[in-house]
Amino acid sequence: MWVLFRWHAWPAGALYHKLGVPADPFEPLHGTWKALQPKPFRMIHTDLHRKSMIIRNGRTVFLDWELALYGDPVCDGAIHLHKMGYWPEEHRQFLTAWAAAEPEALCGNWEHDLEVYLVHEKIKSAVLDTVRYAKVIAEGTRTADHEQRLVHSLTDKLAAAAPLWGQKTSVDAAQVDAALRTRHDQPECRTAGT
Repeated sequence: MWVLFRWHAWPAGALYHKLGVPADPFEPLHGTWKALQPKPFRMIHTDLHRKSMIIRNGRTVFLDWELALYGDPVCDGAIHLHKMGYWPEEHRQFLTAWAAAEPEALCGNWEHDLEVYLVHEKIKSAVLDTVRYAKVIAEGTRTADHEQRLVHSLTDKLAAAAPLWGQKTSVDAAQVDAALRTRHDQPECRTAGT
């Protein structure tokens, strides 16, 4: 993820700066990956959300496996929880049902690992969607209503990441809207050694 962020950081550095994304947004995760518990890996989807499932007659079929990989099933659960945005009670119900359905996936200190993966998802969403939404708005092909949904979505994502970055406040929707509408495709002027 850090490589992807660095790739975007040069053309979007000013945009990140305006929106409060720190120079090392993944710093809160430094050292946490080594503390993850070993688990039996298996095929995981990595994009489980409402639009990648068909539920009919008590059976669920999962679609869109292009991001699938061999990995930690707890990571898959964290991605699902992050993308679904469940209310606290729904979150608890999901974890209870998941533990009953797949006890072998939730072994060791899986609750700790789930929290590490959830922090990663919050930061990743803020970082990647900053660039994605700026590009979508720059295209000028979406309705004003759709653009405002993107602005509010990114505002929420930045607010969720802000405490992880040690920030007491986050940008508001007006600041996000203004930043996303500013052209950021030109490289920033840099001094030697930066």
